[in-house]
Amino acid sequence: MRHLLALLVFVILLAGVAQAQVTNGSFAGGLSSWGTATTLNATLTPSAFGSPANSAQFSANGSIFNTPIGTATLTQTFGCGSSFENGFCMMSLEYNFAHNMDAAARITVLVDGNPVYTADHSANLNAFVPVTFTAGCGLHQLAITASFISGNALSSWSFWVDNVTASCQPSEVPTEAGTWGSIKATYR
Repeated sequence: MRHLLALLVFVILLAGVAQAQVTNGSFAGGLSSWGTATTLNATLTPSAFGSPANSAQFSANGSIFNTPIGTATLTQTFGCGSSFENGFCMMSLEYNFAHNMDAAARITVLVDGNPVYTADHSANLNAFVPVTFTAGCGLHQLAITASFISGNALSSWSFWVDNVTASCQPSEVPTEAGTWGSIKATYR
């Protein structure tokens, strides 16, 4: 019985030290480990352009027959520590945006279906933009979506997403400084 109890404690402690497992967050393996979905004429492809290299490229190009409409979404479910841990999951990513001919597009990041970041862009960015967001430790689904806002038949837009990470950070428990004498006096 004592061995079974020790094994149970060991398994619980092992579950508590699990770390984040965003797979292929650098996109070095293309889009492997990511779920993908596109609508209308939006596309989602691996790209050699990144920070420093490789990324996922969300884009849509207009043509004589249509405007660059549609959405492209990347999804991944991953564990960020244990749901039993008292802490928070620190997640981050970087993105860039480019367009031509007055195209505008939106990037949205959702964690477990809840929006944690949204930005509209109608001007080219000169560098990758870092974004951080948090949730409780445990199992999460991350969704990154790029979508058309406005443009014409000659316009196009692209987002590049790179360096998607997550790690479970323990909560700090505040401690009060005190001497042994003051602690004994408090409980007398």
